[in-house]
Amino acid sequence: AGLRKPAYGSHSDKVGVTTVSECPAGVTETWDVPPPKKMIARISYPVAWSVKFNLTDFPVLRSGSGPDSKHIPHANIHSCITSRGVCSPFVSNSPGLATHTKALESDITISGSEGNVAFTTHVSLTEEVYTIIAHVRFYVPNPLSTPNASLPDVKYDIAIGASRSIQPQSTLCDPGSVYNVTTDSCSMCPAGTHLDGAQCTACAKGTYAPVQGLSSCIPCEEGYTDEEGQT
Repeated sequence: AGLRKPAYGSHSDKVGVTTVSECPAGVTETWDVPPPKKMIARISYPVAWSVKFNLTDFPVLRSGSGPDSKHIPHANIHSCITSRGVCSPFVSNSPGLATHTKALESDITISGSEGNVAFTTHVSLTEEVYTIIAHVRFYVPNPLSTPNASLPDVKYDIAIGASRSIQPQSTLCDPGSVYNVTTDSCSMCPAGTHLDGAQCTACAKGTYAPVQGLSSCIPCEEGYTDEEGQT
């Protein structure tokens, strides 16, 4: 499936009142490096996304106190198994349901009334169909037009998504071969190694691989042994 437009524009105050809507005018989130359309299980792929703010409409506040305060206190990738339901910034990191990358934080780069922020991370998934969303959280005054210090700041959680089917490596490469995401090609595991999931691993002590492209190493004959990685 193709990339989705920004589909989640959820916001809530600090007491938990939440609504879900399109991303508000004045905030634009885009994929800079989207998840590739062809993704192989257990391969790490770089992804990048950014958000542009009209700071006149959305004067983003720093979250936290002191030198550690940031305009964006939380940004990460959520990868949700599509068959389990809707993927949103509020889906927890749960095995069999969704995985999250490590949370990032950053300040906005400000130029006049425009603010920009960008994030980069890596995604590695197992064989499934996923909805992958890039999540960004920020706070603005409440209300925007005439801020009231007695009211809690408004929290926004926005995301842009992509749907991807993660394929097993075996669908691309012959037995004993590994997939190289950089060259988009397969190569045989060299002699002295065997295919171990998505990588070539040296043969354990007491086993050997005399030729390339083996899915498993051969046990030494009785009375013989060798060191790790032998051919």
